[in-house]
Order: sequence, then structure tokens, then C-alpha cells
Amino acid sequence: MSSLSPKHREFQNPVNLARLLAPLPPKLLQQVAADFEFDKWARKITFAPYFKMHLLLSLTRYTTLSELQRALSEDPLFALHGAWMQVSVSALAQLPERRGSAAFEELCSQVLDEVADLSHAPKRLRALNTATLQSIQELLVQTQIVDSSTFSLPPAVAAWAKTRENAAGFKLHLRLSGGYGGIAQVEFSPAKEHDRPHLDALLEAAQPGDVFLFDRGYQDFGLFDQLTDRQLFFVSKLKRGVLWEVLEGKELGEVTPSGYVVLREWKVRLGAEGHRTQHAFRLLEVLTPEGEKATLVTNRFDLTPAQVCALYQYRWTIEILFRWLKHTLGLAHLVSTKREGVMIQVLMALLVYALLVLYQEGHERWTPKYLLLKVQFALHWTLIEYGYWLAHAQMRAAVPDFA
Repeated sequence: MSSLSPKHREFQNPVNLARLLAPLPPKLLQQVAADFEFDKWARKITFAPYFKMHLLLSLTRYTTLSELQRALSEDPLFALHGAWMQVSVSALAQLPERRGSAAFEELCSQVLDEVADLSHAPKRLRALNTATLQSIQELLVQTQIVDSSTFSLPPAVAAWAKTRENAAGFKLHLRLSGGYGGIAQVEFSPAKEHDRPHLDALLEAAQPGDVFLFDRGYQDFGLFDQLTDRQLFFVSKLKRGVLWEVLEGKELGEVTPSGYVVLREWKVRLGAEGHRTQHAFRLLEVLTPEGEKATLVTNRFDLTPAQVCALYQYRWTIEILFRWLKHTLGLAHLVSTKREGVMIQVLMALLVYALLVLYQEGHERWTPKYLLLKVQFALHWTLIEYGYWLAHAQMRAAVPDFA
């Protein structure tokens, strides 16, 4: 086993994931299981292997509950990492509703708190060059990004999340802290619920001076006035068809470093006559780098047009995170259609993302995607080493003088 290259042995058995799981030591898992009585009525499924099962689910490519059940009893990878269980598909399907997701919520919350305490340099998007990023560097310290993404579910078996006869899904609402991409708050709802009530929860802990970046799905004029009354700032894209009263206006034709063309700027009160906003807001009519015409709205009048455009462009940090959760950490394929089961898988994807962020702090500056690939490669090398060890043991048993 020692003949393998050291770079492939980072997660070698029996402590393959110890460094990645350093924020979640075994004593913490035991304490959480006890606090939420997860193992109180346990027969075959206890918290530690069940947690490891979900961790490996995020790091592998199993996409159904039956595949996962087979992996628990037949995949050596699961056995090597403490996730071996001899259980039925129906037992796995029923367990989330019987024992709930509270233990996973507690672990996810603890790890996300550790991420929030880190001192991060702002995350750079490909579309933002260094000069553009520097222009909003100080603003990003107080920047929060909020958005939601919808995940589809089979409508025939997900009645709790049914949006209409032939569609079902749930929404994940996130608040990212400091412009970095560190997850600060999570909200979860059926897809049929409107985004707006969940925004209130995401804004509850906001402090005067915070800057929120959000898309037009959360907008209403009352919200704009409320944010301004609370001395909270925002940058968003205005919905189409909105009426406004122009108080001031000017043509610009300015090209920003981030590739936006600012055509004109207005100071306005939003809404039709008799239903206008209490406060005045700033509108920028722009052409995006992709050639799309859009109207940005903000209550920050002190920023340059280039800064407003750069902040809105930075909002794509959260879109990248949603794509990563769906297609890299497996949330595009959900093994449960029950609310608690879906919640557990979502929490584990968020937790794995946070663990990868924490792991990077003490090691090489890899991206989470590259680190995830490294973890997966290391897991596969563990299997090779395990096979090598078994073959070596068999040869020693068959040939006593075999060295």
C-alpha cells in the first residue's frame, strides 16, 4: 500500500476524510445524535453511519434510493468510511419523516457559523476584472446577496411540493455574506410559495448600511420603501412594465470597466399615480455585456454608475453557487421526495460546501470544485489500495513465504 504516490493518500483509510471532517469530530456527531434523540428508537440505522451515507452521497454519483441502498451493503467505499448498513429501501425512505432533519440542521448551522467567522478575500467572477473588483472592494464588506432557486420533484409522489397538476418542486432561499459566497442563512419552501415572504426572514438580521443584491423576483414597491426606512441599501433589476414619475434625468452613454454601457439615468418615484413610492429611487438604463437592455434600480445615489453595474454583476456569485449545488453536489438528483428527506439532502450539500470552504483555509488555495474532484479521486484510490491490501493478504495466506 505504501507504493502509491503520497498525493493520492490524503484521504487514505482509515482516516480518509478526517481532515475534511475536522469541524465535525465524532464527539460532536454523538452529542447531536443524543440531543435530538436520533438513536433513541434505532434498530439498524444509527446517526453516525447515516450521516456518513449522506456525506458520501454528495461525493459520489448515486442518484436513486435503490442505488444508495445497494451501495450501503455492496460498495466497499461506504464500508471503508463507516457507512455500511444492511437496510431496505423502504426503511431508508421512511426514516427522514420518523426522525426528522433537526440533527442535520444543527450540524449545518455550526459549520456555516465557522465559515461566517472566516476572514475572506472577495470572490472574483470571471466577468469582473481586477480594476472593477477593486472599485467595489469596500462595498463588498457590507454586501449581502439573496436569491432562490427551484428544484424539481416528481409530482406524482411529492404532493407536499406540488405546484400544479403536472409539476412539483421546492425552493432553496440563500443569503450570502460579504460578497464572498459564504452561506449566511438558509430558507426552504415548496416551490408554489412566493419568494417575497421568505425575503423578510433573510433581511431580519440586517444592519443599517448593509447593501443587498437581489433579482426582480423579490421586488415590490413597499419593500423598496421599507429598506430605505431601515437605512438598508439595495441594487436590483427592475421588472418590465413598471411605471414611474421622473424627477430628474440625464443621458450618459458611459462604458464601464465591467463591460456595461450606461445609456441614461433617472431619479424617480416608482408606481402609477396615486400608488407611488414614498421615497425616490435611482434608475440606470444599461446594455449588459451580452447586449441585453435592462433597468437597474437602487437607493444608493452616492455610487458611480460603474459601481452600481459592478455590484449587480456580482450578484451572479449566488447563481454560480446554486449551479454548483445542483450539478456538482448532486441536488439535481434527489433520493427522497418527502419533505424531511429532501431537507436532509439539501442540508448535507450545503454542509459539504461549507466543509470544502473551511478545508481550503488551512491548505492550498484550490477552488471548491477542484477540491471536490481531489476528494473523489482520493476516495477511488482508497478502493485501489483496499484491493491491493486484500490481494496481498490472500497471497500471504496461500503462500506462507510470500513477502
